[in-house]
Amino acid sequence: MDLAVLAIVFYQLATRAQALAMKAIGAILEHIQSITLIKRRALQYLFKKVINCGWNPTTNPLIINGYVVNGPRPGRKPKVTYNPYGPLLSALCIKKVRIL
Repeated sequence: MDLAVLAIVFYQLATRAQALAMKAIGAILEHIQSITLIKRRALQYLFKKVINCGWNPTTNPLIINGYVVNGPRPGRKPKVTYNPYGPLLSALCIKKVRIL
């Protein structure tokens, strides 16, 4: 199977906010899709997600940042390594700043 078929498309935050604003003023999905280039199924998922978060376009069409921000992605956590010179370097930097 081709990897391009399995790729998930992530749309920009501004584009998602624009789609929500258009939905709030009553635009139909086809019109929103033609302007934002977000696929119909992705729009439906976006609207379902923000409505579950509490967005109601009829009573309060305000779009909060939390509605369109990306969620955490699954995957391996970054490996944390100990740097033995870290405390020494930070102490030197602090003393240097205090002297100046």
